Amino acid sequence: MGANNSNLKKALVDEYNRVKKAERDFLVLHDLLNFNMPNLIQLQLTHIGVLFVMDSTYDGKYTLDKLLAFSELCAERARFYRPHEFQAQIQGYCALQLWNCVASKEGKETFEGWFTNLIRESEQVCYLDGHPGIEFTSRDTIQTVYEILNISEKHGMDFQSFFDLLQRVGEEKGTMDLENEALDDYAPVDVLQDFSSSFILGFREGLNLDALD
Repeated sequence: MGANNSNLKKALVDEYNRVKKAERDFLVLHDLLNFNMPNLIQLQLTHIGVLFVMDSTYDGKYTLDKLLAFSELCAERARFYRPHEFQAQIQGYCALQLWNCVASKEGKETFEGWFTNLIRESEQVCYLDGHPGIEFTSRDTIQTVYEILNISEKHGMDFQSFFDLLQRVGEEKGTMDLENEALDDYAPVDVLQDFSSSFILGFREGLNLDALD
């Protein structure tokens, strides 16, 4: 992999420029869904551990410098992996880094803050009439969260059930009204924040750390 660093860098720069929106100087989660990693790095970027490690400042913004730094990490780690094991091993490595963060003194707050930034940057949150001061995010963003957290496989829940659950929790918290049709395609951001806390509790079971054994 080291001999091809210049080709890898060029491929990453070209793909970054392809998916980046003109109004931003960074990528967000939705952009990464359309990001095709070069053949030299066979890796799915939307793994939760990969997303966390790649975002070194935990602000939900994926700059070109972050992508290049992560590619260097991949090149370094690839020396220890067999090619056909690379994706599972690097995902396991990133999951372990996330676990180490979560297990630290302020790790829970770090993860929750990062997860919220990931949502906020992915799609600008909105404020809806009748719910002053409450941030909402759309069904599309929640669908992405559902996919990156692998809710279907880990919890056996389809997307609509997951979305309905978030809305019901929002109603129980008093942050949304299920009878309001204007909210049909939205859920409160604070409910997703609460969900991220629950996610941490089941973190070790929810991520594939066995790849490191």
